[in-house]
Amino acid sequence: VMCAVARGVQTTGGLDLIARVLLGRPSSRPAALLRLILPTLLISACLNNTPVCAMLSPVAASWAASLCPPVAQKQLLMPLSFATMLGGTLTLIGSSTNLVAAEAARKHDPTSPMTMFGITPVGIINAAAGTAYMLVASRWLLPDAAPPAVQPRSALPAVRSRSAEYPSPAARSPLAPP
Repeated sequence: VMCAVARGVQTTGGLDLIARVLLGRPSSRPAALLRLILPTLLISACLNNTPVCAMLSPVAASWAASLCPPVAQKQLLMPLSFATMLGGTLTLIGSSTNLVAAEAARKHDPTSPMTMFGITPVGIINAAAGTAYMLVASRWLLPDAAPPAVQPRSALPAVRSRSAEYPSPAARSPLAPP
């Protein structure tokens, strides 16, 4: 159901408004990461993290290309995924794993059920540490996209001429027609 809602928000253009207001035009890559991570954490705390990631991925990809200077998509999409997971640790409904853990805890000790914000203090510490790590380590873990290697055209005729030296397996087969 949430994936259908996410697709509806994308189709109606609601995400464009979110992108303009929340993401803005940061001046550096760390600022862009922070502007992406913080709203994602808050949205993921209220909604399941999987549809949030699915909903914000195209927004982050187009936003990365529109920044000046442009940021490689992978520098925002991987942190987006991690931010949705970290945001899911802020509330009981942020992740389906939290609901499973709450049910297991209730079965183990019915007198102390997990509440909606019972895991929030630990989740805030987790989200702060994860955000700080992404801001610091992303420079080395997510380098700028390198242009794809292009094979020079002059090497192609040499490959073709050398392939003629080696007969195909069908030509060497004893079952091949004479």
